[in-house]
Amino acid sequence: MKEGMSMYIYQRIEIKIQKDVIVDLKMLDAFQDPYLLVENIDESFANLDEMEFEQLTERLGLKIKAAGPIFYKKLDSENESLILMSKNKIIQK
Repeated sequence: MKEGMSMYIYQRIEIKIQKDVIVDLKMLDAFQDPYLLVENIDESFANLDEMEFEQLTERLGLKIKAAGPIFYKKLDSENESLILMSKNKIIQK
């Protein structure tokens, strides 16, 4: 990596919610190419806009920043699933 050049790693994270409480959080995968983050997302997930995401996080009592698209799926009356993207800078030592 050349000096002054920033490198990033992009991660896809799944959050499982039950009765408005986060019950599971796991990193699904990671990429250097951010366009790969939206590949192979289950078509049953809806893409949330910023306002819908803000309403959801407000309901959960959280503040979450996502680096890209946010995917949401209501599994049943008590269970929901989110897929978020995070962007992490790689620091050269």
